[in-house]
Amino acid sequence: MSLSSSMLRLLMRVSTRKLYPQWRESLSSPQASQSARLAEILSRHRESVYGRQYFFHNCSDPKSFRQAVPIVRYDDLGEYFERMQNGEEGVLVNESIEMFAVTSGTMGKPKYIPVTRSMNLEQHRSHRIWMKSLVQAHPRATEGALLTMVSPAVQGYTPGKIPFGSASGKGYLNQAIPVRRLHAVPYEVIRIADYEAKYYCLLAFALARDLSCITSVNPSTIYLLGERMQHWSESLLEDLSVSARGKGSLRNCPNLTPEERRPLEKLLSISRKRVRALQEIMRGEGRLLPRTVWPGLAIICTWHGGNAPFYLAKLPELWGEVPARCLGLRASEGMFSIPLADSTPEGVLATWGHF
Repeated sequence: MSLSSSMLRLLMRVSTRKLYPQWRESLSSPQASQSARLAEILSRHRESVYGRQYFFHNCSDPKSFRQAVPIVRYDDLGEYFERMQNGEEGVLVNESIEMFAVTSGTMGKPKYIPVTRSMNLEQHRSHRIWMKSLVQAHPRATEGALLTMVSPAVQGYTPGKIPFGSASGKGYLNQAIPVRRLHAVPYEVIRIADYEAKYYCLLAFALARDLSCITSVNPSTIYLLGERMQHWSESLLEDLSVSARGKGSLRNCPNLTPEERRPLEKLLSISRKRVRALQEIMRGEGRLLPRTVWPGLAIICTWHGGNAPFYLAKLPELWGEVPARCLGLRASEGMFSIPLADSTPEGVLATWGHF
């Protein structure tokens, strides 16, 4: 086990020592936990424009909140969101806005969700519980490198100069140093706009390492990554063979601009031993497959809801019989459930997180 892996395990033990019992206690009285959570949120934001408009200072429980605040759609709050995007503070929330998380737009046009420090902390607490459960069930998940596929944290700026982008990308950048050191792929790859170029670079950097955990919101992305590995086997091996001689190469990468290629090639390194192992697989199988290049993969972390089972059923043909753990009910708006078992979308309510 690497030093980074050991540090990560120590960090998890220390960071969840008090957190885990608190979460378990919240599950014994979920209604009381949620009421307390709502009271805390309303107290924090009662001096916002929205809080004053709907008298948050008079709301102390779900019943009074329900009576005071109307049910609204995102579009009903358009004026408030526009004011926040223009840089006005204290509108919907009484905190500084760190960024706007852009939703995937599965229900129509993308939405811009204001992200504050307290919101980040709420999600991170629940994520740490999820991680603790995962590593308890799969200790080898942190023994190798991690491949985590997210979207860029910053995709642009609002008129008020506030960044907007991916909430998962923001979380990726905010991870502790021991976690960041375990990532097989540098963040510069995440920022590549062209999907073919991004997938090729993801594979090039990941093949240089022995993976123990792969994470992607959509299992379709994981399946497609395995397919592209087959398609690009010879090109990837050629580039990695050059890189093993100390001259990083991505010359076979499709659609990668020279401005993107040069800094990435400086970051790409692989041992000659690793290249020889990949060459041996190529001679024996005629192609590279995730299940043969990463036999030590301990866990696949991805979504299990909606149409995900269709792709989950297809993963073993490329990735082997690897356990899969659901990421839970997560969105740009927050993290709402914590799965504690493999192969199911079910999870325990994150009672202390959002209301």
